[in-house]
Amino acid sequence: MKNFYLVWALCFGLLFSACQKGDGVKISSKNASLIVGKWLAYQRHTLVYSIEGNDLLKDTVVNYDAANNTNWWFEIFEANGDAFVTGKRYTQFNILKADTTAFLTYTINGSNLSLKPKSGGSETKSILNITETNMTLGKIYNGLPRLNWGLDVRTEYNFVEQTLYKKQ
Repeated sequence: MKNFYLVWALCFGLLFSACQKGDGVKISSKNASLIVGKWLAYQRHTLVYSIEGNDLLKDTVVNYDAANNTNWWFEIFEANGDAFVTGKRYTQFNILKADTTAFLTYTINGSNLSLKPKSGGSETKSILNITETNMTLGKIYNGLPRLNWGLDVRTEYNFVEQTLYKKQ
């Protein structure tokens, strides 16, 4: 019976130590408050790897600037945990508008930004850098490539993305 309690205590100790903080980049509550505001996505860097051999197949950077202004977007984070994704503003019938493409809630745990659309599902991005004026979010996932990337659109690849933002 002593061995049973010893094994149980050892398992509990391992579980407790595995749950301790200490992994990844630390985002303090002060820094977590830095995310509140309106962020303009201005650049995305994408690396595409083969899943089988982990070979780098594509390395691309897209700058969302005046020459490519149809692709940029804003991510707006409110202090109450609500977030929104909106496109660029446009005028229709002399009224300035902006389309909101996503209504979300968010939480920050360590260096992870968890986004939950109000329609369901979830997505987690890594906060790679955040200051009062700049933020970099990272995301790793498997998926199909876009057309015209020179890759087989029927084959799944490993994507590593970094999106750069400027606070507005």
